Amino acid sequence: MDLHEKEKMYQRLIIFTLLIGMVIYYFEKIFRFLGWIGQMCLPFLLGAGLAFVFNIISNNLMRYSIKWFDIKDTIIKRMISNVLSILIVFAVFVAFVGIVIPRILFSIQLLLTNFPQMIYEFYVWLLDVTKHVDVVHDFLQHLDINAFSTFAMDNVSKKVSSSCFRWCQ
Repeated sequence: MDLHEKEKMYQRLIIFTLLIGMVIYYFEKIFRFLGWIGQMCLPFLLGAGLAFVFNIISNNLMRYSIKWFDIKDTIIKRMISNVLSILIVFAVFVAFVGIVIPRILFSIQLLLTNFPQMIYEFYVWLLDVTKHVDVVHDFLQHLDINAFSTFAMDNVSKKVSSSCFRWCQ
């Protein structure tokens, strides 16, 4: 390497290091800006995705409408296919929401019901695992697990109910 090539390499290394430093320093602002861009693009991406799905379903319905029905006008076939594709996607969405959401809520309710028992089993396991480490074992033995379980249960219930409330709005 001659002197000019080394100088170019050092310049690129310095610029790269400064760029990495600026990204680290302004990470929060960059992340906020990218989030803002994502929020602006989200409706367009959702619309494009829905149009893609509707188009696939509509094209298949048009292809099969030639076999099933004797409709010659392509405008009517396209209109019927579009309406049917929207109804199909809506029906699938309603079925998904009707089946999955109640199961998720049941799982959350079951988790909250079994939470104190899970904490107690975890506590017993920790006591068993740490019996060879006297300091940690003594600390765990003097720990009030009922108070901890009540505190954790109250906080988890508040977090879950507040996030479910925000999600439902």
